[in-house]
Amino acid sequence: MTSDGRPEEPGRVPGELIAEASRLDSALREQGPGETYLFWEFDPPLLSEVGYRLVEFDKEARRESRRRGGDSAERLRPLRIGDAGFRVVDASPGSLDLLVQAIGVTEQIMRSDPVQFVIHVIAGIQAVRVVRSWIGRRGTVQGKITAEACKNILAAAGEQSVGWDDHGPRVNGSARVTIFRQYADGSYDFVTVEPGPSQPAGS
Repeated sequence: MTSDGRPEEPGRVPGELIAEASRLDSALREQGPGETYLFWEFDPPLLSEVGYRLVEFDKEARRESRRRGGDSAERLRPLRIGDAGFRVVDASPGSLDLLVQAIGVTEQIMRSDPVQFVIHVIAGIQAVRVVRSWIGRRGTVQGKITAEACKNILAAAGEQSVGWDDHGPRVNGSARVTIFRQYADGSYDFVTVEPGPSQPAGS
């Protein structure tokens, strides 16, 4: 929310949110190198809505990849498809929840500053409601992480109320995006970004 109680406008990221994202990116880097994925949940999975959101998200990701995290307010032309953006690597059975991985320029950015990048991409489409994190290698996944594993991990974390911040009650919002980083030993960290109007702490 802005100081006068209005929702943040799309494309505008509060300074304190950028500072928190930078802190989380630093914490992820301290854990060492790993494979970075985005797990994107759709609720409800309306086909027309899913298609639109996928196109908008990928286009904004290619635009942000050209900007490379700069503060330019100018709406830059997105990089070409194939030079940046995401590819689908897995889908959760019985749903349209997708596990995707960055390609091209976007992959380079996601290795170092995935949280800041995702926040800027989402903010280019709509407001960011809240960011929640679970960093500390709690648990392992045998082999490469899958969309189904991501879904189970998030369900368990929600039930346990693990490490969520105090920006408001947990909401299963539509198109929630979770950054998963999996390490060589199968352990993982994750940070969830939920779109939608922000809420004051404790609401």
